Amino acid sequence: MGPYPVQRRRFEDMWTTTQLFDEAELIAQNPENHPLMGVSPENGTLVEFWNQDELLEEFFVGDQQFAPIGERLITPWQNFVRLCYLRNPEEDDVYGIFCDFPDRFLPDPKFWKHPLITEIPRDEVESISFRYPEEDFSLRIENSVWVVSQGGAEVGQADPEKMLELLQAVEYLVTSDFPTDDELNRLNFDLADITMFIQVRTGAISRSARLLLLERDEGGYFVKRQGQDYAFIIDDQVAPFILKRIADLIPPPPETNTEASTSTSTP
Repeated sequence: MGPYPVQRRRFEDMWTTTQLFDEAELIAQNPENHPLMGVSPENGTLVEFWNQDELLEEFFVGDQQFAPIGERLITPWQNFVRLCYLRNPEEDDVYGIFCDFPDRFLPDPKFWKHPLITEIPRDEVESISFRYPEEDFSLRIENSVWVVSQGGAEVGQADPEKMLELLQAVEYLVTSDFPTDDELNRLNFDLADITMFIQVRTGAISRSARLLLLERDEGGYFVKRQGQDYAFIIDDQVAPFILKRIADLIPPPPETNTEASTSTSTP
């Protein structure tokens, strides 16, 4: 997955399925059935097992819920059967193993990359600071109340609902997408448009996180956690939950009716 950590759960699920290969049962021998089972070169996933430079085994695996050939819809994995199919590329025999879910060997790198940008429980956050081109400020919890400060001076109390929204986003911030390899190579986070620093309290299990953000021409932001050599993307739907301004956090004063009502009376 390049510089990205692998999603542990999906990796473990793949190996759990792989351990069943030795128990596979012969299902079919007719080559005409290969496409239906998703083990043909046209619609199968070729899975190779390597030990350094040595190829140990290879199989076409039919674990897809949808494996079309042209306009022909083919569904190798079906909910009422729950089988994945295996075939050695040099043989016609097809074997089956139990698969509780499809796509155990999905050939899409995005499927395997760990998508979490931050995972910081809200009760571990002590302060959050933002640096924008036109505005710097920080948030700190004092006596169970979140306070907005700017330039060392307190500005006011943050709106509790907006703070909850922000803390929920920090608690489990998932990428909207991943940059391409070309994008990743040319991104320069030393010139970040926005910096966000999440400070955890003393004794917290989580680590503090500094997020560097670059605006995307297509909308949203590239996001990199300082100290990591890979990046993420948050789109325009996610960004408002994590990127707050002072105007977002401090409720405006209540509107007052400025129209003066006058009455005249004559004796």
